[in-house]
Amino acid sequence: MKVAEKYFAGIDPKLLRQILQDSIKGYRPVISRQAVANIGEMLKFAGLITRVPAYDDIVDTRYAPTRFP
Repeated sequence: MKVAEKYFAGIDPKLLRQILQDSIKGYRPVISRQAVANIGEMLKFAGLITRVPAYDDIVDTRYAPTRFP
């Protein structure tokens, strides 16, 4: 909370705590194959890359959770 309070000065700490707790419930620290493909296609279309990278080439799933609460 101390770190969050520094970045969100002026917000009631009780409200900030509730917002953070609600946000954590919906957070998933993984990215899907479809999301990587979509981002790759957008970057290719914009001319920022020449080919869409493979999911396995850019995502390390060794530590990814396999189940969520």
